[in-house]
Amino acid sequence: EMSELKPYLAMFIIQLMYSGLTLLSKAAFNGGMNTYVFIFYRQLTGTLILVPLALILERKRAVPVPLSFWTFCKIFVFSFFGVSLSLNIQAIALAYTSATLAAAIVNSLPASTFFFAVLLRMEKVNIRTKSGIKKIASVLLCLLGVATLAFYKGPQLRTTHHVLSRYHNHQNPHHQDHFSSGKRWILGSLLLFLSVIIWSFWLTIQYGLKQASRQWFAKLSSFLIQHGYHQSASDHSLFLKFSGSSTIAFLIYVDDIVLAGNNLSEIQLITGLLDAAFKIKDLGNLKYFLGLEVARNKSGIHLSQCKYVMGILSDCGMMASRPVSTLMDYTSRLSASSGTPLIDPSSYRRLLGRLIYLTTTRPNISYVVHHLSQFMSSPSTAHSQAIFRILRYLKQAPGSGLFFPTNSSLHLKAFSDSDWAGCLDTRRSITGFPVYLGDSLISWHSKKQPTISRSSSEAEYQALATTTCELQWLTYLLNDLHVSAHQPALLYCGNQSALHIAANQVFHEHTKHIDIDCHLVREKLQFGLLKLLPVASPHQLADSFTKSLSPSSFTALCSKLRMLNLYSQLEGGSHE
Repeated sequence: EMSELKPYLAMFIIQLMYSGLTLLSKAAFNGGMNTYVFIFYRQLTGTLILVPLALILERKRAVPVPLSFWTFCKIFVFSFFGVSLSLNIQAIALAYTSATLAAAIVNSLPASTFFFAVLLRMEKVNIRTKSGIKKIASVLLCLLGVATLAFYKGPQLRTTHHVLSRYHNHQNPHHQDHFSSGKRWILGSLLLFLSVIIWSFWLTIQYGLKQASRQWFAKLSSFLIQHGYHQSASDHSLFLKFSGSSTIAFLIYVDDIVLAGNNLSEIQLITGLLDAAFKIKDLGNLKYFLGLEVARNKSGIHLSQCKYVMGILSDCGMMASRPVSTLMDYTSRLSASSGTPLIDPSSYRRLLGRLIYLTTTRPNISYVVHHLSQFMSSPSTAHSQAIFRILRYLKQAPGSGLFFPTNSSLHLKAFSDSDWAGCLDTRRSITGFPVYLGDSLISWHSKKQPTISRSSSEAEYQALATTTCELQWLTYLLNDLHVSAHQPALLYCGNQSALHIAANQVFHEHTKHIDIDCHLVREKLQFGLLKLLPVASPHQLADSFTKSLSPSSFTALCSKLRMLNLYSQLEGGSHE
């Protein structure tokens, strides 16, 4: 398939360009150009090409970092090893050897980089596994091929102007006819190896740059802790400070920060300190964060991704499509064998990835998106039709999102459900749950269970255990926020057998196969951290997270997810 061949085609083009550059360099040296002068012009040309691109493409995305002495030293070291020492040694070696040998030895770069990565414990090799043996064999094969070219050279290929003048030899002291001296050939080969080693070292030390976001978070965390904030044990990106009735909270995602609190003077103080230390930019009241649109009024807060949805519809050419009122045809069930395989599955994967992020504010599409994601490795036409139906559903209300009312209580409640053997391919069950804080939906889940359940009761009990873990984490998080629970969290389940298993601590022959970790539910019941309650099917809010529903049932349950549409419906035809 063309999509699978693209990486190989790109590598072939890169190799072709590099081979041409090596031949050009060798021709320049044979023509008498000084190696240092050639490298200077090469770097100057690259700079003139890259600087405008960096200013246009990277300036807005770049994170402003103060040019400290340590940062300057890093730039110097990277430049010295990467674009100075390695290239100059390679140029001298190329003058002593041939373009063929230079290109071959440079291709040993992955092998030498892998060696450094193993030495610095960035990579692991287990010689007892097939992957470890393949890695070692590939490295040895690469080095063997390079060594063969280094110590065995073929006949000389001369051009018409192969006799160089004394002037040219004087201008380029590194140039000699490498075939006239085996020692110079060996010396050039060793210099090429040295340039590759330096290049590998340059790539390895740059690994620290990949940790830049981690280092930034560590520095910001240290700064906040020094000023009286403590890091939440439940969410390490959350920092809190309590002083009397004053509460200040920081939520951090890389260099995006949300600050909330009820003490304006303290907020102004900490933002001033942050600006002095890190040169931050205050964007005012929260309106947009990581693609989420935030709208506030006296009645509550609304989260949506309208702009994100519109972008998806526009990119997929669905702006003029007819909206539909349901996500899936509840009478049909998809499997891996449904439809015929797509010619280009990459577009399906990209679209599904965008929809997965959309579930951040659209819990009503969680089940269908999860269901279609299991076919990502080999999507078919049937799966593609289903994913485009999701887009048609989104078109009817692109601005729909979560609403958090200000008058909501602070009591946790959850609904647990499972669809026993719901996966047609693996016969694994589906776990689904929504968790509410008062009337606000704050967490939800729709995922295939890791094991196969022998009965619907076992599947429901596993779903109960998963929901209990989520309630436990949310309880810890609320405790960090100084929100005390005056009564246990309520957990609703529609399966009577699962309720009896949780309540009955006596060992029973028919339940001994259930995993021990599932009995976490019993422990929390004993400690009074949650209360199990039955729920009738019409009021089971977790149904929309485990199965496809009829239009009437789906609409009724969606209305109970506390979702609100702040925008007008798009035009484009009538509903189906």
